Amino acid sequence: MVDSDARRGYHPATVSSNGKGVGGVRRWAALAFVGAAVALAACGSSTVDQSDEVKLVNKDLGIYNLPQAKSVDCPGGVDAKVGTTFVCHATLPNGQVVALPSRVNTVNGNNATLGPDPAVLQPALAIGAIYKSLQAPPKSVDCPSDVQPKAGKTFDCHVTAENGQTGTFTLKITKATSTSQNVEVVHIQKG
Repeated sequence: MVDSDARRGYHPATVSSNGKGVGGVRRWAALAFVGAAVALAACGSSTVDQSDEVKLVNKDLGIYNLPQAKSVDCPGGVDAKVGTTFVCHATLPNGQVVALPSRVNTVNGNNATLGPDPAVLQPALAIGAIYKSLQAPPKSVDCPSDVQPKAGKTFDCHVTAENGQTGTFTLKITKATSTSQNVEVVHIQKG
């Protein structure tokens, strides 16, 4: 079973602003790390600073039993408003693209707290459970991106191995709360 509890959970971030509202998202790689305060501009919209995304995404991928990304793409201009959602995409060494849906959970002055978007199942969690159950990383894993996180729900992911063999992995959501999601592989059908 793979768990996305507080280890992936909520990360402090630093809010920044410029007059054009251009910016991005910064999520720290450790829960105990306190974001540095940055003065907000007197006018313009507040956004969250983007510079440490790669470190955090790679940390998150490790928690999900996935290798470090060879590239990470995160949006710029993410509003520092509670409830704002955004998605980063990580490309793994084998070319697999993994989505990491996130949300701004709190904003307090120059600090924001970011975490996984609890409205959808974390695709990296499902892909990580499949990687963990295999002896070698597959060529690709195709899981639905719109799975609603509800304990007991099952869904299928299609897997292609490096040698071209295919299979369908059925996963079951064993826990789904606003701060934690768990999945486990419950069935594998070859071909």
